[in-house]
Amino acid sequence: MTSATDPLREAADRFPSEPAIVDANGVLTHHQLFAWASGAAPQLGQRGLNPRDRLALVVEPSRHAIASLMGCFRSGVVACPINSRLPGAARNRLLEIAACREVSTPEEWDSPQERPGAPADSAHDVSADQPAVIVFTSGSTGDPKAALLSLNNLHHNAVLSNRNIPVVPGDRWLLSLPLYHVSGLGILFRCLAGGGAVALPGLGEAIEDAILRLAVTHVSLVPTQLRRTLRTEQGVRALKRLKAILLGGGPIPGSLLDRAAAHGLPVCTTYGLTEMASQVATSPLGQAPTSTNRGAPPLEPGTVAISNDNEILVRGNSLFLGYARGSEIVRSLTPDGWFPTGDLGAFDDSGLLHVHGRRDNRFISGGENIHPEEIERELCRIDTVLDAVVVPVDDDEYGQRPVAFLRTTEAEIPDLTTIARTLAPHLPSFKIPDAVFPWPVDLAPPGIKPPRPALARRAAELLAKS
Repeated sequence: MTSATDPLREAADRFPSEPAIVDANGVLTHHQLFAWASGAAPQLGQRGLNPRDRLALVVEPSRHAIASLMGCFRSGVVACPINSRLPGAARNRLLEIAACREVSTPEEWDSPQERPGAPADSAHDVSADQPAVIVFTSGSTGDPKAALLSLNNLHHNAVLSNRNIPVVPGDRWLLSLPLYHVSGLGILFRCLAGGGAVALPGLGEAIEDAILRLAVTHVSLVPTQLRRTLRTEQGVRALKRLKAILLGGGPIPGSLLDRAAAHGLPVCTTYGLTEMASQVATSPLGQAPTSTNRGAPPLEPGTVAISNDNEILVRGNSLFLGYARGSEIVRSLTPDGWFPTGDLGAFDDSGLLHVHGRRDNRFISGGENIHPEEIERELCRIDTVLDAVVVPVDDDEYGQRPVAFLRTTEAEIPDLTTIARTLAPHLPSFKIPDAVFPWPVDLAPPGIKPPRPALARRAAELLAKS
């Protein structure tokens, strides 16, 4: 078991003068970040918050947000980071599910005063197993789940990751993913564990520009981000400077892996989930995956298994404490201690894990199983397609049929004839979508968790009008 009683204090003790945060305002060292977070702890007490109380934090990628999260960890208050773009009703629903006492923006908190010597430490005694953060993740119906993670969950996963993708003093990992997702939190803890720095991009800044401006060495990307960055010469040049590119968050088209390998990019594909504090299986650094070689070994032996009905099961020290439902904590495990992920997959003969898609996304059309993720990967082979999400619609003859929504680089989406011709060499005819629509302008881009239930309803409405 790998644990840290207080990852922030340990980073300050081991790497006091090394950069912890790098942004447009300059450098904040690990010592200074510890001082800021320690100073934030008494402010929480002044607000009437006690250890294990829950505070919703509206977060943007900023040093204030990171320091306020760390202040919560040091004080024992459970941080619930939420997206600043959420409408009021959606935000209130999250607060209700997680039973948050208050809502705060990090900018409300006082900044630290520069002072020599060791920072005053008024934090409570930090326990590695204490509840630390609630991360909201979508359920099969689209209802949010509030996954409760401990400091040890996050630190343990970071240490495992750093064994595979080293992070050392002087390295800079770009905060290219949101702090309200476990993928963003994972970046913070990897840098704490290894003495690296979190590099904060400017608002709306292109990834390639941030890499070059901030001298970034590591990035975490979803396939859309990598595809977009590869479209320009500067993007390719920036990616080639990196030590590692951690690629995950959804189905990864084989053609994208082949393009990255052709450029010699240090890509590591990863499968992870919120309930395991980020990564579960990640391909080794230095063995670039391709369309024909794309499985990944578990980060830790003995933590992944496949059930009799092909569901991926996980366990280990990264496994979350449970789902918060108001004041109740619920964690459903198998009798022998495994957590069912809801994802389908298999191990190959080399012990590499291959993920086939979500169990709750699968549907049946004319007696055939359809995994939307498989179709989405093939749709992303089309050069103009940035994102693809496939959802089922009811059909009198087949039960359900696939319909696709596309985000593209062009004003017009490819027509259905072009799509069918492109997919035909790779998919059987029953997996070719019956209809294709442009991404709805009133819905946010797919991101890490596409809004499948909302898209299924929209597809039914559009087909009813046609």
